[in-house]
Amino acid sequence: MRKNILLALAIFIATESNAHNIVSDATCYEVVDNSPKTVRLIECWYEGEHLSIPEQVVWQDTAYQVASISNLAFKRCTSLKTIEIPTTVKFIAISAFNYCTKLEQILVSENNPIFCDAEGVLYSADRQTLLYFPRAKKATSFHIPDTVSNIGAYAFFKCDGLEEVDLPPALTHIGIGAFNGCHHLKSVVFPHHLESIGDFAFYDCPNLLDITLSSMHFISIQANSFCYQTCKEGRLTLPSGISPNVLNQYKQLGFVNVATE
Repeated sequence: MRKNILLALAIFIATESNAHNIVSDATCYEVVDNSPKTVRLIECWYEGEHLSIPEQVVWQDTAYQVASISNLAFKRCTSLKTIEIPTTVKFIAISAFNYCTKLEQILVSENNPIFCDAEGVLYSADRQTLLYFPRAKKATSFHIPDTVSNIGAYAFFKCDGLEEVDLPPALTHIGIGAFNGCHHLKSVVFPHHLESIGDFAFYDCPNLLDITLSSMHFISIQANSFCYQTCKEGRLTLPSGISPNVLNQYKQLGFVNVATE
């Protein structure tokens, strides 16, 4: 009943706003541009397990290309297991899939110039950025490919099944909230080239009690990147020979148990 009311409201808005919004197959799109004619997917009420986003939608005999996906676009799709991204989509907001609690895989058209997938995980087309790891993907451990130098914001958000993540040697940046809510993550080894860890990146990870840093230099870490349990109960291991100044900087972040190899 609630879905039908929302859908009727969206259709009413679309009609009254001269097609600024388009409703098709329980999905609402917003017109972005009329030349070329493009839309972005802004909200979906799809109740099935497998969703294939179309390359275009038709409204009043006019075809609009689906070019982007907005934040929280799939927050109501609690049964969704698979999403297929078409060639036309060139932008996906960082929180688009955050509430897809049963999502197991994201599949991308082979002809998409911006995005790609590998084993259901979403990457940039050059595979240098890992963008999203589906929350319900059946894996307790995951080896991030060596091509990856950047982990995007909220990339592993609330991936509660993960216990271990193998970070690649080329990794330089970990985005905001990247591993937030990974309750069963136990340990992590940060590679030598890592430069920064974003806000709340490991914030809600109460079992993350074993951290190893490989760099001799201080890594840019926000004071709220790790949760209380990690800082107060966990162990931070640094390379032998690290300078007292760098050692002190990590202690100032709140880490209590700091040791060298």
